[in-house]
Amino acid sequence: MTTMPYLSVVAATGGSEARAFVERWTEQAGRHGLSSEVIPVAADSRSRNAGIRRARGEFVLSTTVDTVFSDQLVAFLASRRLQKNRLYRADRYDASRVWAREGVFPLTGEGLRANAADDIAPVGSGIHFGAGWFPATQLAGRTGRFIGNDAEVVLPRMPQPWAAMDLEVEPGPGVGCPPATLQVIDREGRIAAEWDVARRMAVRFWIPPAEDGGTQRFRLRAPQGGLPTPLDLHIFNFRCLLADWAAPKPPAASLPMRELVREKRPTLRRCLAAWRWRAPWALLRALPRVLRLLRGIGTDVFGPGIEYWGDGWSYREQGGGETFRWAAQDAELVVRLDAESGNLAMLVEPGPGVGSGSFVLRVTLPDGTVVGRVAVRGASYVNIPLPGFREPVVRLWVGPEGGASAVAGDSRILGFRVFACAFEAAKSAGRRKNMAASGHWISVVRGTDAVTVDWTGKLRDCQGPIAEMGKPEDLHLHACGNFTLMARDHWFDLRGYPELDLPAADLDALLCLAAHHAGVREEVLPYRVGGGEGEPRTGVGEPVLWIATQMRRLRAPAIFNLDDWGAGR
Repeated sequence: MTTMPYLSVVAATGGSEARAFVERWTEQAGRHGLSSEVIPVAADSRSRNAGIRRARGEFVLSTTVDTVFSDQLVAFLASRRLQKNRLYRADRYDASRVWAREGVFPLTGEGLRANAADDIAPVGSGIHFGAGWFPATQLAGRTGRFIGNDAEVVLPRMPQPWAAMDLEVEPGPGVGCPPATLQVIDREGRIAAEWDVARRMAVRFWIPPAEDGGTQRFRLRAPQGGLPTPLDLHIFNFRCLLADWAAPKPPAASLPMRELVREKRPTLRRCLAAWRWRAPWALLRALPRVLRLLRGIGTDVFGPGIEYWGDGWSYREQGGGETFRWAAQDAELVVRLDAESGNLAMLVEPGPGVGSGSFVLRVTLPDGTVVGRVAVRGASYVNIPLPGFREPVVRLWVGPEGGASAVAGDSRILGFRVFACAFEAAKSAGRRKNMAASGHWISVVRGTDAVTVDWTGKLRDCQGPIAEMGKPEDLHLHACGNFTLMARDHWFDLRGYPELDLPAADLDALLCLAAHHAGVREEVLPYRVGGGEGEPRTGVGEPVLWIATQMRRLRAPAIFNLDDWGAGR
């Protein structure tokens, strides 16, 4: 009695390459105990179908004779863990590239997808884009990358712990009518940050180091995404126009003390006038601190440790030889704590929004927890002790206790005026306290602008077909000829490859699409499949795009062959 093989391998193209493939496969399969047979065939679809009809294995793998399989993959096949109702696919690799679901990407020496010369992150930035990211393309005059769902960002190195990353994103066709939520998912699967994106939005978020000290990873997820278009087989949820480390704030030029006093004389006079009621010893103690604070701020009002200032801050102003910013009733700061404990040092003055008199300056966390208070009377140097935090970066809000009011003649709320603001380390360091929710990353919205492409308007006339297609799966249709594997019964149900006068890559894609719509679920194996010197075609032609759209609309496979499929070869 003849034993049926577990796997039949139908390898396209013949001649000496076929003999070499048979020898290579037989040796590798024997080494791993894989029961299999090899059926060399010509490359046209009818010949491949004839080989599939001859196959006796429970599962059938369609490949080419120049394909190389990793030992890990062959060992997996030998373990007999293949399932029916699965369409198995794999990424194809050569020496320097990978053919993945999203396209073809060059590889770095470490095997990561390399950035292009014109990309959303510079080459050498240490930022790499993994599964879920499509290649960088030009659209509406801007370079960008579309993202599917769970688009992975890989960070083998970071500029510093809790480094700040800037993203510029806008809704794509896959999220329908904006606004749409974009989430950052950390390595543990928690939501680390999220935004509702209605227009082109610039955001910044601070990324913690990996707990094991190695490569950090996170994913961008679109919970409302997944909608297709009749224009492409891929799902494009968002388009990212920038993903790069935030530029560090340049250190202030250290002026000699005499020059510093001359430059800041108007501000110092303001302080001395407000402090005339203080004891001389208090004045002598405060003046060196004020000078140290002013020396570190440079051309703006923010000095060391202040990484971001957002909501509540007005523009920088200069008048009477002074530089300052007005702040409203709640002004946003992100502070890097270079020491385990320290102070928020500020040079402030009451504004008309608090009656230009004394007020209590309050520092709070985003959840409203008060972490410090200090009384302000006239132009004052204040030093607000901050508690220890688990992480070295914290988001704070500063403002008058009780709020501030608008005044006539200015549309802004002028709560208080700030001449200098910085973090100063305390002389004695304390232990960090648990002051932040676990898994939460600090994130801010830096601004919004008009989208580069209005997908809602562009696809207005396609809403009927889009609604009929629902949310189809984005299939892996690149380099299908190197590795397509499913149960023999499924090959027969689908009648093999369409025997049409189309490029081989189109026929491969049609088969995978038909299998999916026949209820065979795609699974991309995490094993390497190597290719020869050939260049698999990427993308599909217009006939395949149209046929795929109909399959998606009807939720049914398109089968082109009759009962005689594969016959005569």
